[in-house]
Amino acid sequence: MVSDSLEHYTWDPLPTVEIPFGGDFSGDAWNSQAMLAAHAGKQHEKMRHSYGLAAKHDFLMLEDTHSNKGKIITATTPSD
Repeated sequence: MVSDSLEHYTWDPLPTVEIPFGGDFSGDAWNSQAMLAAHAGKQHEKMRHSYGLAAKHDFLMLEDTHSNKGKIITATTPSD
């Protein structure tokens, strides 16, 4: 039930569900701005940053990578 005041919301608790990926999880999204572009030096820095983000979360979404199929195949991910 929601009260009339925007400052005092009260919500009924959601039921617990037993489904895959139904528990607590952590994710992140990063606009990597050309992570897989032609400049190799920038690629290395951005890949290292993405590994750091991935190590702290259960999933990572990368946007604006400027990738193509070949670059995606050659990109590696952390082993653990």
